[in-house]
Amino acid sequence: MQEALRDWSWPAGELFGLTLLISLLRHPQPADPDCADDRRLSQAVERLVRRFAQLSGRTFSQEDALAEQLFFHLSAALERCHFHMGIDSSLQSEVEEKYPSLLRATRAAMIPLEAEYRIRFSREEMGLIAVIFGAWLMQETDLQEKQVVW
Repeated sequence: MQEALRDWSWPAGELFGLTLLISLLRHPQPADPDCADDRRLSQAVERLVRRFAQLSGRTFSQEDALAEQLFFHLSAALERCHFHMGIDSSLQSEVEEKYPSLLRATRAAMIPLEAEYRIRFSREEMGLIAVIFGAWLMQETDLQEKQVVW
């Protein structure tokens, strides 16, 4: 039986689909000490939050909650990026037009994470990440976008 499985080759499209399906069945957890991938992403997200805070000149009082939200978003975004799955972000042009400083700070903060994972997030993914940061900034201090210094 093992020889039959070993000699069987999957068509490329089916293997791609099966890999995607299996990856979607997994539920990432930021505090899972047994999963090296989750630990790696969790640490990368912590660095991301610190870099964004440095670049924007702002701090987050609930940094852990922000990091957890970014962890879950980025774990899905990494899968989408790996499998070349686009997303529809009807807010993208509005984010680019109304919040250019927030977007620039987000892009700059994301550079090391993209390098670590050897990927390039789409402008739509980057816009959603910027919205997450912006929402946390505004929630905490009623900041306007112009106050995000970069």
